[in-house]
Amino acid sequence: MVETRSQKSEKIGVNMSSKLANQVFEKIRESAKNNSGLSLSPDEVEILAGELGNFRYIPVYSMQDVPRLIDEGIIKPRKIKDNE
Repeated sequence: MVETRSQKSEKIGVNMSSKLANQVFEKIRESAKNNSGLSLSPDEVEILAGELGNFRYIPVYSMQDVPRLIDEGIIKPRKIKDNE
C-alpha cells in the first residue's frame, strides 16, 4: 500500500514528537539523578502533557506488601457487607 503525503507527514510529526518527548524525559531523568531542580519551557510542558495524556499511575501490591501498607496507613481496609 502506498502512503499518502498526509500519512507521511503525520508519521514524521509523530516521530518528531516522540523524539522531543524522549529529550524531555531524559532531562527529567538527569535532574533526578543529580538530585537537582528542573525547569521546563512552555513547549516542553506541552510535549510532556501530550505524551502523558490521561496517564494515571495504578500501584500494584503483592500480598506480602498489604499488611505493611495497612499498618503504615497507606491503604485502608474496607469491610465487605453481607447481602443477606
